[in-house]
Amino acid sequence: KPYPRPTGKPIEIAHVSCFENKSKNIKGLLRSIKELSSLRFDFHVTMIGTGIDFDQDVAYAKQLGLSSLVTFTGELPPEQVCQTLQSSQLFVLFSNYENAPVVISESLAMGIPVLATNVGGIPEMVNSDCGRLVSAGNEQELTKTLNEMMDQLSQYESEKIKALGHKYSFEEVGQTLIKIYKDAIFE
Repeated sequence: KPYPRPTGKPIEIAHVSCFENKSKNIKGLLRSIKELSSLRFDFHVTMIGTGIDFDQDVAYAKQLGLSSLVTFTGELPPEQVCQTLQSSQLFVLFSNYENAPVVISESLAMGIPVLATNVGGIPEMVNSDCGRLVSAGNEQELTKTLNEMMDQLSQYESEKIKALGHKYSFEEVGQTLIKIYKDAIFE
């Protein structure tokens, strides 16, 4: 659905995942947010989801002194995830490994720039028109790139990002599958 892209301060950053540190590297993301907070305070991170490390991650964020900058929502129904993403200006995912995360295609479909790691299928989803990639596990690179993207948010064109995200729509995926089936039948 069309909606006005948020602007202004604080910059709202979203993260959605299963809270499992081996793959999602939530603790690395939290350390990067802590480092970013030594450079600026004009942002807020909403972390959506739950998982085996959720309680540990919430405690770790408190230990790092991030209570005023990071909100953990726990698991939310899809409508609330959508609303949270719609009110965000940036999406971040700092995974150690991935396939092709659905939440990236959802963020793109909403016109939200994405900062993610250069792993799995993510490089096929994120390019310079819709976001940036960082090396898995490189917290300094994540902090630097988060800081840069926050300063350059106006350079990301929401409509252009939405157009890139359209290839993940029901219509586009359906047409692609139909073409594959037709090509297989008529070969």
